[in-house]
Amino acid sequence: QYVLNGRTVYTNVVTGEKFEYNQGDFYAIYPEIAYEQISDQGTRILFIKIPSINDKMNWEIDK
Repeated sequence: QYVLNGRTVYTNVVTGEKFEYNQGDFYAIYPEIAYEQISDQGTRILFIKIPSINDKMNWEIDK
């Protein structure tokens, strides 16, 4: 993923480790990693996925 503009925070849901990325940053999320990604409004990210399959799962957010 390449952050075109804005800010996003990636959290590994297993370890709890957080990573913040801003405009110009490039990062990779490897297959089978459970993660949560929350981006500021207006953030644009170039997202390239190989292989291109839909394996996303949506979760309800609770307190």
